[in-house]
This record gives sequence, structure tokens and C-alpha cells, in this order.
Amino acid sequence: MQKNTEQMKLKNDQIEVIVNYHGAELRSLKKKATDQEYLWNADAKYWGRTSPVLFPFVGGVKNKVYRYEGKEYPMNQHGFARDMEFSLVSQSADEVWFALEDTEETYKVYPFHFHLEIGYRLEDASVSVMWKVKNINDKEMHFAIGAHPAFFCPLHEGEKQSEYCLGFRNGQGKVPEALVNTVFGEGGVVTTQKKEYKLTDGFLPMDEHLFDGDALVIEDHQIQKVVLMDPQKKEYLAVAEGYFAEKTGEIHLPISQVPGSSPIRMEVNPTDGKKAHTYWKVERQFQNAALLRVHITTGRTHQIRVHLAGIGHPLLGDPLYGKTCGGFSRAALHAWKLILHHPVTGEKLVIEAAVPGDFKEYER
Repeated sequence: MQKNTEQMKLKNDQIEVIVNYHGAELRSLKKKATDQEYLWNADAKYWGRTSPVLFPFVGGVKNKVYRYEGKEYPMNQHGFARDMEFSLVSQSADEVWFALEDTEETYKVYPFHFHLEIGYRLEDASVSVMWKVKNINDKEMHFAIGAHPAFFCPLHEGEKQSEYCLGFRNGQGKVPEALVNTVFGEGGVVTTQKKEYKLTDGFLPMDEHLFDGDALVIEDHQIQKVVLMDPQKKEYLAVAEGYFAEKTGEIHLPISQVPGSSPIRMEVNPTDGKKAHTYWKVERQFQNAALLRVHITTGRTHQIRVHLAGIGHPLLGDPLYGKTCGGFSRAALHAWKLILHHPVTGEKLVIEAAVPGDFKEYER
């Protein structure tokens, strides 16, 4: 059977994605402003996929055979959905849904009737991947479903993979000190062996040998979120009011402009606000304030000021979202480091701005 090459394209003012009918697989994710591609290019020499959805199995089974109600069934690694043709259910400018139903052939290897839908929705610079699995049997249906996206790393010429890192958070949004990995064995079957990875502030460097033993299998709800961190970033120093119980943290509160505000004033708005992501680390804790190192992955107006105020730690000296205090006649925020790559040579550039005088007291 010839593979269907038909594709669906979605785009907004920030990103553009391409989804294949074959496997309902996300094949491209680009930032429009820079034309930067983030997904792997499916080079068959290494791995000929980009972002397959795994169903009804995730991983492999021993000898590629499993048993159900006393009968043996063959099953390849990660199931069969990624290699089947999906039908289009619905589409709009920023959302699309595909569907797959069981066939005589799938029933031979998976004795269940099912209806699977896979959807993609664009929102600002992010893509939401959505799954719906419907059991249309008169019995319990056993299944697993998972994502398998692959990203370019490094993204830019002149970078090294080891300059990137993986950031982890657990179910409470807190930073884990270590992760326990379940080791893969022969044929992609997990073993009882465990390997511990120590984290620094919740981050694990992308060592070039990190995946020599196949994927990392982090079980037992150790983490809820993982982020691939690009070394290109702008870092800020901030002095925020109050005592921070945690040494690191992240803030994901949507932000919008207060209607009619002049000068412009922003606010946390869970209903209509735009997504905003801020990450902070306590450099020094004082009695009534803390020196923070902050970086952001979105660029909303007054983002750091609004976010820190939103968690009860406004910047010192901030006349809009806090109060003038702590020796600052302005908001205690300083853009001190910019890491980028030269657009022609690809050379990594680190630009630092001298710390202003009103920060000196908090640097000591």
C-alpha cells in the first residue's frame, strides 16, 4: 500500500506546523519570524520519523508477542497507529483533528474495536497535542498511548549538544533533586535495572552519551513536566520582596493589558491572557528580600514584574506592581546577560551589562 503524502498546514502570527495524514504525525514546527525549524528532519539514516503517536502500545513486548485471554498476538514496538492512514475529522485556522478506527487487519493483532482521534491546536507560540480514545467494545479495552517527538539539538551552527539541558518539574511544580531511570534491555523491553541521575536546580545536561542506552524511562510519577532548554537566552537580575521558601521555581500565569490603562498596566488574566513563562532562581536570600536570577521564554510586556507580583513577591521599587522601597527609585530589574549566536559566523556571543549601583548592596 502506497504511503499517503497528503498534509495539513496550520499557522498563526507566530508559528507554523505541518501534520501528515499518515499517522496523524506532526512533521514540522517553525517559528515564523526566523523560519527556525524545531522538529527533527526525519533523516532515515538515523531515524525516519519526526513525532509519531504511539498506540495501542508504548515500547516493545518480549519477542514481539503478547497474550490476551490465552491467545498470542504479534505486536511491533510502539503499536501500529503511527503507520496507518488517518481521516480528517475537522479543521479550522488554528486547530485540526484526525481519526483512526479499527479494521480487520488491526483486529488480527489487537482484538478490540476502537475510535482514536488526534488533534493539534495552535496558541501563540505553542502547540497543544490532544488525544481521544473511545472503547466501542462491550468489554474492558487495554491500551497505552504516548508521544514520541524529536527535536533538533543543537539548533544553531557552532553550538554543542552539551550546551543544552533538560529541565524537570514534579507534580507539585517543585524541582526534583534526582531522577531514577528504568533501564532498557534487548529489543526495547524495560528491565528491573535502575540508574539515578543527579540534577542541578532541576536541570540535567544534555551529555552526548545521555541516550546511549536508548530513552530515559522515568516512572512512578517522578515528573510531570520536561523542557528542552536552548542556551540562547536573556538573563535578568531582580530584587524581589519577601522570603522565598524554594530556591528555584517557575511561573506560568497568563497576562493581558488592563483595559484603558495609561500608562500601560498589565495583569494576570487566566481567562483571556496570553501565555507567559518565567523561571527564577534565588541567588541570595536576605531578611525581607531576595536577589534572583530570572529568565523568560516569552516576552510579554512587564512580564517579570507582573509574574513576581502575582506570586506575592513584587520587585522592590516597582511603582506599578509593588511599592517604592529597599533603596530603589525604580523597579529592581536589570537585564545583565544576553547569550546569542552571530548571524553570519555562528559564533556564540555572551554579552554582559555591568550591574548598576543600586544593586550593589544585594550582590555582597
